[in-house]
Amino acid sequence: MKEIESTECVTTGETLKPNEKRQGTDTALISGIYKIINKINGKYYVGSSNDILSKRGRWKEHKYELNYKRHPNDHLQKSWNKYGEKNFEFVILERNLFGEQLRIREQWYLDIAKKEKNKTYNMSFISGRIDMTPETRAKISKYFKNYFVGSKHPMFDSKIYTFKNKVTNEIFRGNRYDFIKKFNLRKEHVCNVLKRKRKYHKDWSLLN
Repeated sequence: MKEIESTECVTTGETLKPNEKRQGTDTALISGIYKIINKINGKYYVGSSNDILSKRGRWKEHKYELNYKRHPNDHLQKSWNKYGEKNFEFVILERNLFGEQLRIREQWYLDIAKKEKNKTYNMSFISGRIDMTPETRAKISKYFKNYFVGSKHPMFDSKIYTFKNKVTNEIFRGNRYDFIKKFNLRKEHVCNVLKRKRKYHKDWSLLN
């Protein structure tokens, strides 16, 4: 990430230092408040984490979800898609905050964000939990409805199988996900059929 040169970011927080960018290890934990800022229009997302920068930290998680178009914040995701990663900056506002202190400071920033909703990507303005407004519920529902469909489903794999029903002699050829969905089967039993741990599930057997 490139360092921010704008005076606004200098006065409200600090950008990642070069050594912090290289520190992406599980032992280099930084707990505090951060912002993701759109450098084109100034909109931002504010959040907190006990682990901001490590390999499995909150920033890595945000970046992974955004780059793979899986982020639950639809507004931030659409903006990321439009402007691209290079036009977003990550800023640490405060560090060395823990427990209740971290929650209180995050709430302070969220209270500010709530007063300027047109400038923020945040969906929730309550620290530690999601503010379940009707709009937020609809966005979350839409996200999970789309996330677990087709190739995004955790049971999906691209391998093609052939199954036969011993009663109807019907043949199904396709991937595991479509097979389970079409015939309303139990995924654990289908997995056992694939592993040859059981011969049939609801009269279906594996041919290849």
